[in-house]
Amino acid sequence: EMVGKTDTCRTLVRLADALISNPNLHLGLHLHQMLPALITCVVARRLSSRPFDDHWGLREEAARTLVKACNAFGDQYTALKARVIKTLCEAMSPDKPLSTQYGGMAGLSLFGPKTVDAFILPLAKGNWEKWEKALESQGYNNSADFERRFEIQQCQHALLNALGIFMRNVSLKEQAERLRADAFVDVFGEKLIPLQATFDDEGAMTDGAGSSDSLMSLGYSSCIL
Repeated sequence: EMVGKTDTCRTLVRLADALISNPNLHLGLHLHQMLPALITCVVARRLSSRPFDDHWGLREEAARTLVKACNAFGDQYTALKARVIKTLCEAMSPDKPLSTQYGGMAGLSLFGPKTVDAFILPLAKGNWEKWEKALESQGYNNSADFERRFEIQQCQHALLNALGIFMRNVSLKEQAERLRADAFVDVFGEKLIPLQATFDDEGAMTDGAGSSDSLMSLGYSSCIL
């Protein structure tokens, strides 16, 4: 379903964000009216009649506001976060439109590395391979072809962002335990390098992009040869 104009939706999302951020308001009783609209702005098939509108940025902005609401009211409504995560996981189903899958990944990523680990990592390799195959077979014959290619590339970007959130926020040991290095290198190759955090000699995370040395320590040497 198409929601409407992205500018109007973005204004409403920012209004919701301002309301949630206001400590003087008590919005608990109105969440059942606010959250469905935010979720729609994250995972709806279309948010505009114009395919190349920046509905991608709108989805991310709505996802940030949605996660802010979960953090603000999660203690008061203990099932809230779990229900939102369940909805976002359902949006990542392979039978859903690519725009919906993008919204699901963008939203789940904002819940942090543990959520990425639990719900995105298990699908990462298979999704990337499927999207790469789709790009190889997708033509350049008309605007629909270009739109389809762009949607796939946006989903790939969202997936890489999710992997970066995981890899920059867990130790090398945790990465080695959770990632099958050889399999991920075969699929993602050098794209993993800028996602890797840098750690000092004691295993503490430091600022800056990851190095090839840290990737090689996880068995990623093949992606930099």
